[in-house]
Amino acid sequence: MADPAALVVATPNLTLDRTLAIEELRPGEVLRFETATVTAGGKGVNVARVARALGRRAVVVTFAPGRTGAAAVELLRDEGLEVAPVPVPGEVRSTAIVLERGGRATVL
Repeated sequence: MADPAALVVATPNLTLDRTLAIEELRPGEVLRFETATVTAGGKGVNVARVARALGRRAVVVTFAPGRTGAAAVELLRDEGLEVAPVPVPGEVRSTAIVLERGGRATVL
């Protein structure tokens, strides 16, 4: 039987986030990032992470398009989140988050 206390988090806009750290973003130049991290993301995913941090069970229900959607679902499971993926055509969206040492963030 399903846990009636579990939170169901609908996440229609799953994403594959690449978080990139750099000293300074200088458009038009060839730059090398200091670090790069790939995680699954989206607002609903963040809600599930907070619920878990507060000791609540959360089930993420999300569209999981294509191979990138399957990869994002596995990344969520690797974090220990419970996921109910819904296969759909296409591919999951992707973002690049550039974090500069000075604190500025640019999301592409």
